[in-house]
Amino acid sequence: MNTAVNGPNQRHALSQQRCYHHREREAVVRCPECGRYYCRECVTEHDQRMLCSACLVQWKQGRPSVGGPWIGRLILLAQGGLGFLVIWYAFYLIGRMLLAIPDAFHEGTIWDPGWWENQ
Repeated sequence: MNTAVNGPNQRHALSQQRCYHHREREAVVRCPECGRYYCRECVTEHDQRMLCSACLVQWKQGRPSVGGPWIGRLILLAQGGLGFLVIWYAFYLIGRMLLAIPDAFHEGTIWDPGWWENQ
């Protein structure tokens, strides 16, 4: 497995790499799963990332066959509903705290300049 190169030398290191399957071709991408370098013909884009054919087959075999795209939408809907309930409960608690403030505070008697002297 090749080691990752970080920083400004990353493009330079990629331009010096050769395809894992076609040694005469220059590599254009590094597979994020196996770390090998490949030419354009040896990779495919999947889920907004470039994968080699071997890693794509492994990924598809390891993927659960139960469910479908609606499962993701259902999870997103459940997360949105839970977020709404959390925010609603926070505002509910803030309202309860505001209702717990004594009436004297709301009537403005605390803000009278002579109130401190009468106590």
